[in-house]
Amino acid sequence: MLGGLIVAATSAGVALFVDACGALILLAAVLASIPRTGAGRDALRRARAGASGWRVLRRRPVAARLLVVVFFFNFFYMPIEVALPLYVRESLGADASGLGLMWGALGVGAFAGAALVNQLRHLPQRHVLIAIVGLWAMCPVVLAFVGDLTFAMIVFALGGLVWAPFTPVAYSFLQSGVEPEEQQQVVTLWTTGSTLAAPLGLTTGGPLVELAGSTGGLVLSGGLTLLLLPIAALAVLRRGRTNHAGTPDRR
Repeated sequence: MLGGLIVAATSAGVALFVDACGALILLAAVLASIPRTGAGRDALRRARAGASGWRVLRRRPVAARLLVVVFFFNFFYMPIEVALPLYVRESLGADASGLGLMWGALGVGAFAGAALVNQLRHLPQRHVLIAIVGLWAMCPVVLAFVGDLTFAMIVFALGGLVWAPFTPVAYSFLQSGVEPEEQQQVVTLWTTGSTLAAPLGLTTGGPLVELAGSTGGLVLSGGLTLLLLPIAALAVLRRGRTNHAGTPDRR
């Protein structure tokens, strides 16, 4: 949100400079907080956790299917990053300020969505997760047919509102489906998968947008995300009526 507003108010160069300064602050914080001893043991422990995490996934098909949903949810998002600047210039007829306003709108929506996560706990989590995947998939599809900057900002803000709760809802659902001692191993794999999805999605998004164009890339991003709906439904709707502890599952 802040980055988009900076671009809209100043220039892309200023936003990049602020981003670099933020990265340096994070680097300083990491260097100051990492213990100076036991780093090798910690790395070995994380590697073992990843290996045992695969064994957990084999025992917990729900966690494995959710990992697929999480990975490809992030993977199919990345073509939007490639297509959006072209879409703003070609379809909306706007400049860098318009692109900044679009990202700012997404950030505002995501902020509101994150603030509402706690309220979503009162709803059936399995249905919420499926709804998030479906509604977010519709965002780039609708965006592709919008030619007005203001309307596009509204659509993107609504997309951010839907997108933000995905990770906490998915992780919450995961934690209800595995034993407490299994959670660290599986979350390690989930984090690794989400991290890898971004560069892989960008690598694929470039040629995809080159072939399909900016609006075609947006439609493909949304359409491919819609294909995750059956997997998400299979993961969360076939869990049965009891959780791993044998008590009724109210999620």
